[in-house]
Amino acid sequence: MLRAFVGFVLGFISGMMVMISIIASSAQVRAMTLIFSVIMLLLSVTFAHLHHKRKRNEYYNKFKGGKVWRT
Repeated sequence: MLRAFVGFVLGFISGMMVMISIIASSAQVRAMTLIFSVIMLLLSVTFAHLHHKRKRNEYYNKFKGGKVWRT
């Protein structure tokens, strides 16, 4: 649930920044919103990946008897 909510919020912000960069009249504003949009996209992908790894390890630790899952 947390991953979906954070992904939705960061994706929404990233999408709105892309739309602002298309509409923006100034080249400086356009460049800044594109940069922040890419940063938000990378943050959401990184968060989702780390959250997935943590949940995967929790799931497999049930079967491994507490050993660390390494793949």
